[in-house]
Amino acid sequence: MPHSNQDPAAPGVHDGVAPALPNADYLVLYANDAERDALRTAAAELKLGWRTIRSPATQRSYRDLGTVGYSQVLATRTAMGPHFHAGSSATALTCMAETGASTVVLVGMAYGVDRARQSGGDVIVATHLVTYDDRDVVSVDGRPRVTYPRLATQRHPAREAAVELLRRASPPPEDVDAAVLKGQACLNAARVFLRALRFEGELGVADD
Repeated sequence: MPHSNQDPAAPGVHDGVAPALPNADYLVLYANDAERDALRTAAAELKLGWRTIRSPATQRSYRDLGTVGYSQVLATRTAMGPHFHAGSSATALTCMAETGASTVVLVGMAYGVDRARQSGGDVIVATHLVTYDDRDVVSVDGRPRVTYPRLATQRHPAREAAVELLRRASPPPEDVDAAVLKGQACLNAARVFLRALRFEGELGVADD
């Protein structure tokens, strides 16, 4: 069956279809139902929006979470992986162009763990994007061999302000093992992101 990367207009928090696509500061990409549901739950906990907005130019569906702290947040679905027209790379570029978002956030589960420094349930903030798919395929004795000669040098730094914002945030106090068993790794990551934005706004108001 053909796979669609668009979410149906399902009911959510503060439903409604908005006529215009607002300019965004943060664009959140999710690749599956678990990541979408985690973001939706975290938004509901903070009483944020979840209305459906459809781009008049591309007909892509977005979820409008509204203004969180000082930042406008939109979310949309992408295909799993970076490749092809529906992959995360093309989706990020297209959606940044039509929403004006300066920062893309992917909230999901990390499948690799540095056991010397990380524990299950930790929320990990990426400081760089590594283009691991940038590879060369060469022939060795008539057989294809894949090499990654630029893997160590092509590291694209994340937006510094966003990294610092998330570094200052603290995960919600929960039983880490129970959270992992219940599949709440994505939920905790979404909570950290949205609460960090909310906390930033509260600090700004307090400082004024």
